[in-house]
Amino acid sequence: MAKPSFGKLEWPKGCGLQGSADNVPYTLRFRAGPYSIFSEKRDNAPRSDFADITLPFTKGMRRENSITYNPGETETGHMFDFTAGGMWESLKTGFGLFSAVKDAFGVGSVMGQRPMDMRDSIYQGANFRVHSFEWKLVPKCDSDIDEITEICNAFQTCAYPMMSGFESASRVIHPPVWNIDAMGPGGKEEMARRWTFKCLPSVLTGVRIDPTVEGTYHFAEGYPAVTNLSLTFQELEPAVAAGNELKSRSQVK
Repeated sequence: MAKPSFGKLEWPKGCGLQGSADNVPYTLRFRAGPYSIFSEKRDNAPRSDFADITLPFTKGMRRENSITYNPGETETGHMFDFTAGGMWESLKTGFGLFSAVKDAFGVGSVMGQRPMDMRDSIYQGANFRVHSFEWKLVPKCDSDIDEITEICNAFQTCAYPMMSGFESASRVIHPPVWNIDAMGPGGKEEMARRWTFKCLPSVLTGVRIDPTVEGTYHFAEGYPAVTNLSLTFQELEPAVAAGNELKSRSQVK
């Protein structure tokens, strides 16, 4: 079975005084590993079986959190309302008897009375969080040329399912799961909290590559002078609040 094997890629690659991704103060590390249906394997250390890509922080770096609520009726009290206002109203209405009589004879309608709106915003579920990134990749030297091309190819290839060995005509393997980490100077994994940027294990749902953003200009040997790369990730599982941080469903087990 043929699987992607891009190894370690980084941009900038290294251009003399320009340095490499190791010298960029803040970077994002994308690691693609195999998908598993077992929750205990989703909580292991990030794997980079298919690709390990390091890119600088980007101006277009967004997180979308969307939680769904629907209106619905719910009980907000008990059989008896023991608040001061509730007890006083119970006495004034004869524990609801006077109101029932008024409604029976249509007095409440004449007075323009309607039942209190007892709806709440009731939690239905949290949508899968979405993370978006966008870079303008400009080669600074010859070593950057192939690296940019290979990075774009790696993201594009690892967004798709893989062939399934002898069953390749009828079965495919689930696309990789991505772990995304915000890195500090020297590759230290310490920036996620500071930049409110903790990404849970995700799948790659969108890859946009535009090598003609500035026109059909080339850098050398026919390679594009500028390449725009846009990525959209969706988290594999819904997030839950575990103390003061978010974790995936499998990580809280």
